[in-house]
Amino acid sequence: DIEGAEWLILATETPAVLMKFQQVIIEFHDLETAGQHGLYAQAVHTLLYAGFRVVHIHGNNANHMYYVQGTRYRVPNVLEVTFVADARPIPCQANQTLHHLDTDNMPTRMPL
Repeated sequence: DIEGAEWLILATETPAVLMKFQQVIIEFHDLETAGQHGLYAQAVHTLLYAGFRVVHIHGNNANHMYYVQGTRYRVPNVLEVTFVADARPIPCQANQTLHHLDTDNMPTRMPL
């Protein structure tokens, strides 16, 4: 967890370096910062190009939800994402399925 610096590191890292890892778990910060979405897309693209696939996403309730401008979508401002190298594609689910380990990061705050 490097508190927001993950975006630039991932966006500029070479796939050859990332391919040294089998699993990467990242806490993505500041998703509401629309001016940085190009950097965010590049960071995720670099991981996908290196052969990683998303296998788990967990919204972090330590921060707030934000509304994506011009849409009806709400997104956690902080997401914890697990990427696995060479994972088989997993189709998106229409309904949320919670694993027993998917608990609130901060039990005293409202769940997302």
